[in-house]
Amino acid sequence: MKDILKFCLAMIFITFLVGCEPGSNAKSIDQLNEIKSETLSSKFKYLDSIKDVGSQIASLNSSLDYSRSEINGLTKQKDSIKNLVNQIESALTKLKSDKLDPGVSGVNAKLNELKGKKENFQEQLILQNEEIALAEKKIELLKEEKLVYDAQKQALWDKGAAPAEFKNVDSLLAEIKNKSTEQKYKLKNLNRSIGENNEQIAIIDEQRTFLSKKIRENYSAQEIFDDYSKEEKDRLTKRLVSIDEKLKSLLEEESELNNELALRSGEKKYLENKQSSIIENEKTVNSNLESTQEQLQINADKKKSRLNIALIVIGFATILIVLFYIVGKKRKQKRTKNSKNSKK
Repeated sequence: MKDILKFCLAMIFITFLVGCEPGSNAKSIDQLNEIKSETLSSKFKYLDSIKDVGSQIASLNSSLDYSRSEINGLTKQKDSIKNLVNQIESALTKLKSDKLDPGVSGVNAKLNELKGKKENFQEQLILQNEEIALAEKKIELLKEEKLVYDAQKQALWDKGAAPAEFKNVDSLLAEIKNKSTEQKYKLKNLNRSIGENNEQIAIIDEQRTFLSKKIRENYSAQEIFDDYSKEEKDRLTKRLVSIDEKLKSLLEEESELNNELALRSGEKKYLENKQSSIIENEKTVNSNLESTQEQLQINADKKKSRLNIALIVIGFATILIVLFYIVGKKRKQKRTKNSKNSKK
């Protein structure tokens, strides 16, 4: 009986050994899950950094566009002023070669011409002010629209939404930002143009005042045009100097913006490369995790199968031992009985 007990204990021990395997796979899964968590954290960190740098680049591009617009506007002004100076010189040459009536009919014609120019500038101002009012309304509407989508994005953050769920709202916010930047850029140009038109109106008023004064002082037409041309050339020359100074400053600013843009673009490229590397690493980790989980399932199935076989074998062996024990006991009893009979 003791032998049978020992055998059963031995079978139980063997079954325990069959059922127990090293937990290396479970440990590997824990490690891979930890790596996956760290990878996701890095991924989101780089995503935020890329967005920040992208916003900086957009802002720099907007500043560059405005700076280039200013440069183009000033360059056109410069060319226009140079043409005016040439026209004045040509007009003076023509006046000197022609016999000019000492009256003021030519001067009055000039006054009427200046009046017409002033009216044109005033009409432009009316249209530009209407455009400014429209642009300001659009900016306000875009601000209200942005508040709606900002609230939606905050709700997604609050519920811990996946990055993919932010894609649509981020796209809408980016579109609103671009439209808002476009309208602000338009406002700057309109305000600059209005300032230039007001300046032109003020100059025309000065010119008309100058010519009217000369007429009242009984200057001859030749004297009036000579003085007027001299005053205009001096004014235009000073204007050219001022434009050249502004252009120099704007070109330096443009160069600085280009340098900053190159730095930010390089930074964005670096971050995008790091992000791509993290995404590839994430794919590898997910693949390894899936493979490990599959292997763990295979091992579990094998262990279950071996355990079932071991239990069947143990059960079968136990039955055999019990049978042998019963048969042996009966034989022993029979021999004992036969021995007693022979003694009698």
